[in-house]
Amino acid sequence: MIYDFIKCSSAESLGFNENTKWTLLENVSFFDNIDVDFEDFNIAIIGVEEDRGTPKNIGTKNAPDHIRRALYKLSSSCKELKIIDLGNIQSGAELNDSYYALSHVLEELLKAKVFTIILGGGQDLSLAQFNAYERIKPCINFVCIDESFDLDKSMSSGQSYLMDIFTKENNHLFHFSNIGYQSYFVNDHILASLEKMRFDAFRLGYFKHNITETEVILRDADMISLDISSVKQSEAPAHKNASPNGFYSEEICQITRYAGISDKLSSFGFYELNPSFDQNNQSAMLFAQSIWYLFDGYVNRHFEKPEKSNNNYIRYEVDSEEECNNLVFWKSKKSGRWWMEIPNANKDISFKKEHIVSCTYNDYQEACNGEIPNRWLSAYEKLS
Repeated sequence: MIYDFIKCSSAESLGFNENTKWTLLENVSFFDNIDVDFEDFNIAIIGVEEDRGTPKNIGTKNAPDHIRRALYKLSSSCKELKIIDLGNIQSGAELNDSYYALSHVLEELLKAKVFTIILGGGQDLSLAQFNAYERIKPCINFVCIDESFDLDKSMSSGQSYLMDIFTKENNHLFHFSNIGYQSYFVNDHILASLEKMRFDAFRLGYFKHNITETEVILRDADMISLDISSVKQSEAPAHKNASPNGFYSEEICQITRYAGISDKLSSFGFYELNPSFDQNNQSAMLFAQSIWYLFDGYVNRHFEKPEKSNNNYIRYEVDSEEECNNLVFWKSKKSGRWWMEIPNANKDISFKKEHIVSCTYNDYQEACNGEIPNRWLSAYEKLS
């Protein structure tokens, strides 16, 4: 049973003994080792007291309650939102025991269709997050928000977990995107390898004057992993190796709201916050406010899915000289968002005849100008 892995939390154990009216605590039920129907809840919060996979940032296991104390002070954005706080997964005898526990707890929540927020702990816990999806989804879209790529097999789990995901046998990973990498932390050979696999990597500077570009990247994500080191040290100092460059706090909040709006996203991991290096709870409050915006996005989901029989979408067909099929785009009349159809050339049973991928108006314009959008090519090659 998943209960065996968990140390329960409560408002009292977090230090909330005063009037909590109008705060998020009014939306929260605390798990107390009694059987519960997860389907009664929209969102679950689970902490993981584990940092052995990130030896260069020891102390992250203390982050979950540090974040909770900041989060539950915030105002409630939606009275109808039902949140269950499952408490913290305790460190297992071995690191893999902690991975196993998180993976199986998350699997149960995903099966119950409960949106799950993971409070780490090291970012190597993303491997356990991914493992939960592998048992229930034939293909997985994974977005990582990080200043670098954790692909070094000679280093700890925290710096190599992506390699463990990329090299899995019978891999269910369909697409990977990194948001916000910083070039001086990244080897060109790694970028070339990611490009060869048709994965996406976006430099920090790509979003500096157009943070809205993250929305289309996040819209197709099943899971997201956020490393606090992707944020400027002056905005979030709670990391042993924090960088002077990175996203601003308001940009991270905008990104998490876009993530919440994504109809597909079902888990979001907040990792690498080390309370030992925090200042006046600034980093904890940033994660808390980011989660608040995630909630705000969640309650404003559009639940859009382009279909030929749905009059809420406009269908555009663009002639293509290079491909045997014309390029088909969809635009929502409700939100103004765009998608494109990708023919499934190998008729893989994991996909329908046409696979729908999120895109931008610029992708449509490229097609109108006789160019095949990179997003289209990337998805088409994976389905061929």
